[in-house]
Amino acid sequence: MMRFLLPSILLFSSVLLVSGEEKVETIPQSVWSTGGTKPKSERMKKHTDGITSIVIHHTETPNQLPSSEVSRLINVQRYHIEDRGWGDIAYHYLIGPSGKIYEGRDWHYQGDSGTKYDLNGRLLVCMIGSFTDRLPEKEALISLIEFVAAKMQEHNVDSENLVTHRMVASTDCPGDMLQQWFDASGKDSMEKRYEGIKRHLAYYHTQDGIPDPTGGLYVHNENESPQAETLVVPEHFTSRPSMAVAPPLAETDDVLIDRRFRSPDRDCEFAVTIVKIGKLGTGEYDRLIAWRPMQKGEIETSTESIEKEDKVIQRFGITSRNGHYTRYFQRSYSLSKDEDALAILWEFMIYGPEAHEKWKQAYAEFKASLDLSKL
Repeated sequence: MMRFLLPSILLFSSVLLVSGEEKVETIPQSVWSTGGTKPKSERMKKHTDGITSIVIHHTETPNQLPSSEVSRLINVQRYHIEDRGWGDIAYHYLIGPSGKIYEGRDWHYQGDSGTKYDLNGRLLVCMIGSFTDRLPEKEALISLIEFVAAKMQEHNVDSENLVTHRMVASTDCPGDMLQQWFDASGKDSMEKRYEGIKRHLAYYHTQDGIPDPTGGLYVHNENESPQAETLVVPEHFTSRPSMAVAPPLAETDDVLIDRRFRSPDRDCEFAVTIVKIGKLGTGEYDRLIAWRPMQKGEIETSTESIEKEDKVIQRFGITSRNGHYTRYFQRSYSLSKDEDALAILWEFMIYGPEAHEKWKQAYAEFKASLDLSKL
């Protein structure tokens, strides 16, 4: 089976957790279509029972640089309204080569198509460009995975109702290469991302703007997660739910350790996640462990990425805008195809500068206690 890789570094995506839902940043039509052709609502009709399916399209327009994607959108919208006689651009959302996601037709209204298929209940997501002989840019594919997964969660769409245009109508859309990617790994990545979203939303909430997973439905049982014998947890630290997300195609058995602990004074948390990645793809997106979800108001404060021998090491941090807490991450993944190749994510989260000084030595000892040879 053909395998497609996305060689990109994802520190964080544009996905945020807001009021119990996974939200993706999009650009409103009122922003990109300023001065463009105005939609005609009288030509459109609403879905009768909300969104029940997601359909992936491509515009089948010449591939251009990201700097031209807005002008391309404006032209497509004008053509659909003035020449085709439709109420608005046919698609509800469009993704450009830059990875930016643009709002098209109001999703409460049914889309339009030059082919014959039932559009009632269909959310149309369209890639800008033509993908018969090439794939979209990696930034666009990453956005497609994240966005579709978020919409599956928002509208409760199951995997059977995640399709491409050619799967429901007589057409070559969304292009042979994009269809091959969707069949080989794309749909699977979207489904796994969707499952990851559901897992986190099951227990994740905030208290006074501070991430705190204790109040949700999922309560971490330390016996459910593998733990290396030599991992020494400081005295009186309590077990917490993990917040890491394994690589998209990793299986449950690939997760060797996934643990999180909180200090007795509640001023810091330690976490470690280790996943076997030797059987996964060799691209960074296939191998890295992600942090989900970011909270609204968090900002990235530092990043560093180095390649050393057969390993990539990334260090980065995020902090709340009011400086109340900071998270320090170290993430690494092997470039080896060896079956025992690993991806590792460490985290040190502190609430205030005093906590950093108080607990940094304990965190160093926590990291040093883990014997990878016993995993």
